[in-house]
Amino acid sequence: MQLSLAAILSTWAILAGVCASQTVVPDHGTTTAPADGAAIAPGDSFPFSFQPAPFGTQVCFSAYDGVNIYLSTSPPTAADVTNTSCTLASGSFVSDFGSYVVPHFSGLPPVGAGFPPSTFTMPTLNVTDDTTLYLSVIEIFNDCKACSAGGTVFFCGIETTTVVYA
Repeated sequence: MQLSLAAILSTWAILAGVCASQTVVPDHGTTTAPADGAAIAPGDSFPFSFQPAPFGTQVCFSAYDGVNIYLSTSPPTAADVTNTSCTLASGSFVSDFGSYVVPHFSGLPPVGAGFPPSTFTMPTLNVTDDTTLYLSVIEIFNDCKACSAGGTVFFCGIETTTVVYA
């Protein structure tokens, strides 16, 4: 099969349109700890581990992905994610655990904000016991080559795990 120049340019034009208009994408990694549905009391530490989306499953290719980690009383939606920085909008979360980077390959050294800690502490919140909360990781896909010609150069993926405020 031969690709014509017109077909290639047409594909790039379509990608450029997506890059310019779409920020939140369905790709995302997986929170492997805490377990979905884990009960966590205020002040208790809980394990945290996140595996980024498999390298090459998205149109962006970098050695690291940025992540922003939040706790919310409802699952975040694309409308809650800011278009400029892949952060949750103010008022859409009850706790911000910070911004970090996660490597796509083992053995890479920490860079920038560093890797997420292996544990977090459940904050004291103004919610009742047995409330389901949403631990969300907003994964930032950068180095998006298809978008580097003037469109958005990153995408955001939302991954959510439920935890119970005990």
